[in-house]
Amino acid sequence: MNDESLNPDAPYSLTDPREQRRRLALLKLPHMAPLTRYLGEIKLEEGEKRFIPNFDPCDGGIYAKGLFLLDSPDHASIISGFVSRNNMDYASKNLCILMTRAGIDRRDTLIWNLTPWKLADTEEPISDIAFILLEQLRKLLPQLSVVILIGDQVRSTGLKVKRIAKTQILSTRYPFIGTFNMRDDAKEDVLKTFNRVAEMLDNQSHSPQPAI
Repeated sequence: MNDESLNPDAPYSLTDPREQRRRLALLKLPHMAPLTRYLGEIKLEEGEKRFIPNFDPCDGGIYAKGLFLLDSPDHASIISGFVSRNNMDYASKNLCILMTRAGIDRRDTLIWNLTPWKLADTEEPISDIAFILLEQLRKLLPQLSVVILIGDQVRSTGLKVKRIAKTQILSTRYPFIGTFNMRDDAKEDVLKTFNRVAEMLDNQSHSPQPAI
């Protein structure tokens, strides 16, 4: 493990099993407890059939003002056990770097997937249960002011998500390495969206949740 990975905010920090264990221990903190209970209820219904990773307790939890919504968990989330910008893949690294460049305060964010479990096929349609679960999650985020849809599949559900979230919706590309290598403007497109998010969140008071 290199020195960079010792910083919990650094890209790839969840490659360290010690950091994975540390974050597991944080899931019952006040800013996370309602989300952990919510996830536990989902796992009771779906856990026998599907693995569902945890929310990242280093984010804002129930105090989140910006919800970054991805399609479904990737392999890195399954390995670490968390939906996180610190996972061991290039897309998570790009998210981590671009959020930092945009000046988005981590305490104001929550990263999640519209479908909380890994889809068997990338072409598999989003089920109705995913939207029911999103509606339940929305009730746990009283300070939410913007939802950022990341990836083609979740971006296609923008109108439905807007009806559920009842807040502003932004969308951008999924920052996996293939897109960023093939399209010179892809990284700037994501950064432009994140800059807008930062401006929106800067106009609000920050979460009382301390950095962990």
